[in-house]
Amino acid sequence: MSEYADVSTASTATRRPPAEGTDNYWIREAGKTWKEEDGKQKIHYSQPAPGKRPGAHTDTIVLDTFLAFYEKLEDKQIDIMLEVKDKNLSAVKCVNATLPEKRLSLLEKEWGRYKYTILEKAAADYQSIRTLLKDKSAYPVTEFYRLIEDALATVKRQLLKLAEKYEEVYLLQSLYFYLD
Repeated sequence: MSEYADVSTASTATRRPPAEGTDNYWIREAGKTWKEEDGKQKIHYSQPAPGKRPGAHTDTIVLDTFLAFYEKLEDKQIDIMLEVKDKNLSAVKCVNATLPEKRLSLLEKEWGRYKYTILEKAAADYQSIRTLLKDKSAYPVTEFYRLIEDALATVKRQLLKLAEKYEEVYLLQSLYFYLD
């Protein structure tokens, strides 16, 4: 048995969390080290980048995944630091999705920032978002960002399909499809 395995085994035996070792458990445990002069407790949130080295973060926050985490938080007022490459874009997305007061004008403002990029990359998603925002009584934040996330990934997916179909080895061996 390697030295690493011994350390790992010993660590696991002495540090095993109770059955409720959920995110909330660890947030409470970390909160015990927080002092009043430290200010509001902060946590760091990231999502693993698929196909990249362990510990690598996604370029953007996938909203559905974030909301599944957020909905389980005991303290919705905790300060969440996003570990992501597109910093402000993901921050605005998460704020818009978690605001207690839902205002369609926030999504319309976001749409103004994204719409020409979406139109260029995925015309069908562009039309879907326009239709989605016509209902002034709804606040379709999850579907809005899901369509944006899909549209931004569409071009690369389409090019990969074409490269595979036509067996374009040069493209398939490039790092374009694997690096962001």
